[in-house]
Amino acid sequence: MFIIIMILGFQVIHAEEGCLGCHQERKGFSIFHDPRQLGCSSCHLGNPEASEENLAHRGLEAFPGRMGSLDQTCGRSGCHEAQVLRVRFSVMHTVDGMLETTRRIFGEEQPIDQHHLELSKKLDQSGADSYLRKLCVSCHLGNEKRKHGQSLKARGGGCVACHLEYPQKPEKTEHPRLTVEVDNLRCFGCHSRSGRISLNYLGLAEVEEVDPERIQDFGRLPDRRLVERKAADLHSLAGMACIDCHTSRELMGNGIRDESGIDIQCLDCHRAELAKKPLNRLTPEENLYAALQPGRFFYSDSAEVTVTRRHGSALYHVRESVSPLGKKRRLLTGKVSGKELEIPLFKQGLHHNLNGHERLTCDSCHAAWAPQCYGCHIRYDANQKQWDHLLDRKTPGRWIESRWAVEASLPALGVDESGRITTFVPGMNLILEKP
Repeated sequence: MFIIIMILGFQVIHAEEGCLGCHQERKGFSIFHDPRQLGCSSCHLGNPEASEENLAHRGLEAFPGRMGSLDQTCGRSGCHEAQVLRVRFSVMHTVDGMLETTRRIFGEEQPIDQHHLELSKKLDQSGADSYLRKLCVSCHLGNEKRKHGQSLKARGGGCVACHLEYPQKPEKTEHPRLTVEVDNLRCFGCHSRSGRISLNYLGLAEVEEVDPERIQDFGRLPDRRLVERKAADLHSLAGMACIDCHTSRELMGNGIRDESGIDIQCLDCHRAELAKKPLNRLTPEENLYAALQPGRFFYSDSAEVTVTRRHGSALYHVRESVSPLGKKRRLLTGKVSGKELEIPLFKQGLHHNLNGHERLTCDSCHAAWAPQCYGCHIRYDANQKQWDHLLDRKTPGRWIESRWAVEASLPALGVDESGRITTFVPGMNLILEKP
């Protein structure tokens, strides 16, 4: 077993800043963000040498990690500069796909290369852009975080959207924890909408009405959406977190626009032979990630680490082992739970070897159900007001949506761009009344 330790290039603060004289929140930090080493101003800015509150708090950043101040906080030299460059080009920040698709549906021309612009400068008050401002763009990393604490409705905030964990019963001396152990609650705020992947994973399907014969199977989300309990994903039932499958490259991007965001594949873990790379080919970030969670990651005796086949991202938490009885096993250690799970291997069989089945993706057979919304009616009322997520206030004009034929059943099958047969969630018959 090998353990890789990487020394971070942070600046050590030898004398305590004045902040700590008033703020005693010294709990909740790892050694990597200990204010006795880094100080408070490394993240929160302000004037740490001032003795008066109004002077000390001048220029204070209450929410370090938000996209508007990243260059001064997380992305400053010697900290997470490389990761910030990647995140700026990630789809969770640019939301370029959502913008382009919505404008196309509205029949509007696509502006020439806006990729380098912040979202507030990409969107004007036109039909499609107005719709996006009021109904869609709360789910992007550039959305400002304005309240402490977390909930199922929390969205935005830059780095802290994922990496800040608030204690359930905080003490006065406890600071929210900065962590790479990103639990599923961080994902839910955004990914329970649109494709509803967070709902699917938990076994919850949006519905329009309650079946009185099975009232115990229905409930309400925090935003009052009605959901029905369905079969949960097997990985969810096993206690796996989203990040147990999804890699840093998928979630934070690779700094390259228009690159496919998907890295992980079912067979990366379930195939008989694992893909591996030697430890000397690990990236600095991969080395750092291992150092942040010692004891959670494992390497083979041949000094290799399991990787994804698509992009070669390290899967430290997947390894092969031999039981005391001599049985070979493949194990996954949960990145959040620390729980050890045995991975069932892909087995050759008649159903896999039938002529033509080589084109089938795993989910084309193994998906139990998918959310489907066949009808959507969108109209615009110029006489009402609605919240603008970029201006953070209500502005004239309201988009009103209604839907019909909402189902949760076996998904449709279709052929993707590579010629493989996979699952598709049907789109909708859209009736759009533009202003």
